[in-house]
Amino acid sequence: MIGPKVRVRAIFKGDIDLRNADSSELGYLAGLVDGEGAVSIDRFRPRIRIGMQSTLPVKLAKKFGGLDTEKTYVTKRRRKKTGKMEYTWEISQRPLLRTFIEQIKPHSKLKNKQLELMLKAIDVIDAKERTWKDEVAGIKEEIRRLNRASFAPPDLDLKGLSELPRQELEKRVDDATRNANSR
Repeated sequence: MIGPKVRVRAIFKGDIDLRNADSSELGYLAGLVDGEGAVSIDRFRPRIRIGMQSTLPVKLAKKFGGLDTEKTYVTKRRRKKTGKMEYTWEISQRPLLRTFIEQIKPHSKLKNKQLELMLKAIDVIDAKERTWKDEVAGIKEEIRRLNRASFAPPDLDLKGLSELPRQELEKRVDDATRNANSR
């Protein structure tokens, strides 16, 4: 039976705590945001979601926290087309989101610009100056434009990639990503 989306609240509380996360854990979180995550602004609310069919988002939320408010939670739902369960960790409370972004941003390879824009949007919303809604709407559109852009860095030559050894392929992707983020 395929059911509706069910929000599952965790039984623990606390702020997002990445102080004890080592560099590899921060890199892993950044990689999840780059690959499985969504960076967006919805109704002037910045948020990051990490969703997948495994229960990893639940485990991450338990380890790193941030589930003490209505705006940060784990959801569980059954996908309509496949009938498979999907778990999502969403962070949308601005102070928690700022902490999360500031910690993972140095490790992000694909969504570095979106994360930078998200920090800017949080600053604009917190300042609440007269034109803050217009500024956030502009930032939202820029994030959407970046999200729609190809996931492959622009200077990555995709021709003949399937014949390359894995290490060479990874090196080319890393080099192209580094070049794209340095712009």
